[in-house]
Amino acid sequence: MSGRATQAVIAALAPLFAAPAPGRVIVAYSGGVDSTALLAGIVALRARHAVDCLAFHFDHRLHPDSAAWVAHCRRHCAVHAIPLLVDSAASAPPAGASIEAWARERRYAAAARLLARGDRLLTAHHRDDVAETLLLAALRGSGPHGLAAIAPSRPLGAGVLLRPLLGLPHATLVAAVTEAGLDCLDDPANADPRHDRSYLRRHVMPLLTARFPAASARLAHAATLQRVAAGVLDAEADAVLATLGATSTTLPLLTFATFDDERAKRVLRRWLVHACGRAPDARVLDHVLRELVHSRHDATPCIAWRGGELRRHRALLYWLESPAAPLTAVIDWSADTPLALAGGVLRARHAHGQGVRAAFVARPLSVRPRHGGEVIRPAGRPHTISVKRLLQEAGVPPWRRAQLPLIWAGERLVAIADLAIAADAAAGPDDAGIVFGFEWA
Repeated sequence: MSGRATQAVIAALAPLFAAPAPGRVIVAYSGGVDSTALLAGIVALRARHAVDCLAFHFDHRLHPDSAAWVAHCRRHCAVHAIPLLVDSAASAPPAGASIEAWARERRYAAAARLLARGDRLLTAHHRDDVAETLLLAALRGSGPHGLAAIAPSRPLGAGVLLRPLLGLPHATLVAAVTEAGLDCLDDPANADPRHDRSYLRRHVMPLLTARFPAASARLAHAATLQRVAAGVLDAEADAVLATLGATSTTLPLLTFATFDDERAKRVLRRWLVHACGRAPDARVLDHVLRELVHSRHDATPCIAWRGGELRRHRALLYWLESPAAPLTAVIDWSADTPLALAGGVLRARHAHGQGVRAAFVARPLSVRPRHGGEVIRPAGRPHTISVKRLLQEAGVPPWRRAQLPLIWAGERLVAIADLAIAADAAAGPDDAGIVFGFEWA
């Protein structure tokens, strides 16, 4: 590669190779102008650095020529001895879905599955993309995080997503491809005015640039300033979360519920980013505040979002990424072996004067689900109590109660996980005993 535009691309990519790094460099390669310029720059730098480089193409199957586009990418990569990995959409977008959003989610999900620890996925986003994204975010009424547009990097799968060309305009990438005499694909969707980004690119940005020649650069700079502002807000939200005692799966609500809505949304948004790596939009935040945070104290509402669940129990908000299935079958169990269940792992250890008398454990043990109506007189208590009431008193959230194992010796209920032991089965001071432990998944 040679020429001014080509050298600009290489200069933007050079910091990636400034120091040795583990993992592979993977170029997101569509075959279009931008990704072709990116791949060509990587090929040029690969000759100077011993780096494992390859390309990745995702076939959305949205165009009748998509198979031919895959073949074009294979030929181009073969010429430059770059291995090409290809994945494709397994299904069509659902009716009414945003085609752009659907395609983006499928593409990044496929890339995330591909990345191993230390891998870097490079995309060819450029300065004009940043300007368009800021305008789209502004038209949606987004705050600083949306107006920050396209981040230079973010975690993706086990690796990281990098966008090294954000400082270059699209015109530079076009010039670099022209200088190298490379053939590129042209996806007609990029010119389809039905797509908001295409409309901005074809109709709005030319008008802005005619009046304000530096429009793209100025808008990209504005996005950078918004990213700084968003970082300040995130730091403040992190400090609040630490004060509240939040974890990656729980958010205490006693103090949080007193925040004004704007502060509450900032903190809730940040907690969800930590919890599941995704930022909810304003609609979701409003819904969570209304239906969960400000619900009745004794309510147990649930909101499904991004494949997980948001739930409230008492004064805690929970994020459940993959809600476990309830315990449904009777399972024979030898206490000498840990028992893996959907809700967690049940274990037993030998002790003296604690737990269930060893004589009971010598009988056949079984782990059973709750069916309702079970009762127990826990050791240390004078009266029988329903298992339901006991779990309520212990503060076990309702969705976990169906996952909690009940331990039976023959036809006698001797323990409820590690929460209670039946009084008539409890080890005395001089008895050998078995102590149960249950570690939630």
